[in-house]
Amino acid sequence: MVTLGHGIRVAPKFRIMFGHTGTMNEKVIRFTPSEKSYYAQSIESDFLKSRETYISAALIEVPIGQSLIGGPFVDLPEGLTYPDGHVFVAQLKLADVSKVDPNDLLPKSGYLYVFCSEHMDSGKVFYADVHETQLTRVVKDHDQNFFLGNVVKDVFADVDDLEKRYSGEGASREWDYFAGSRTSKIFGYFTHCQYGESEILAKTADDVLVLLQVGEDFTEEGVLSVTIKKESLVKRDFSDCHFAWGQS
Repeated sequence: MVTLGHGIRVAPKFRIMFGHTGTMNEKVIRFTPSEKSYYAQSIESDFLKSRETYISAALIEVPIGQSLIGGPFVDLPEGLTYPDGHVFVAQLKLADVSKVDPNDLLPKSGYLYVFCSEHMDSGKVFYADVHETQLTRVVKDHDQNFFLGNVVKDVFADVDDLEKRYSGEGASREWDYFAGSRTSKIFGYFTHCQYGESEILAKTADDVLVLLQVGEDFTEEGVLSVTIKKESLVKRDFSDCHFAWGQS
């Protein structure tokens, strides 16, 4: 069964204050890329061919139903089509991801799909409560953002520490606008290379969660963040997701 606009349940964020420093931690789900990125078979590029960590999708075998970030293919269930004017961003196998969900918020089965507009300023999110045997691979070659694909390698529980967004000590302590950019996660603090602490905290207010962050560990340059209101998540209404792309 495919349910459009239904998915994750929500619970309050986990936030701890440490003395006068104002340090705040939040529980997150982290995920990391595999060693090789793949690109569309139709792309002819000497640069891509010269990189040891890049490989044509025609030369790599990826089982259907794996968690994926970007690339020329996605595994979709019947009734869910690849949205026009969008690029594929994420396919998350919740049976794997939910095992390390520190707050037991995510569905135990099914798939979460994320697509982004070609201008990276909007997108679509779907939840499908299906088994991998109900999926069909859909191939859409392109050379736009997220043209490189990667299989998610490791998924684990972690803590997002706001204090690590700072560098230096004492009088030299200052906000690091690029801290957190190489992290891909679910939940935690918003990340954008042009936002200071007050703007970051405003983006991750109590009624908003980071549904997905795809960081530079996958993209190499630029961070995509998808946020959603708690109320919408409780109702399993993904029509209210907001997309933001940050790149220096």
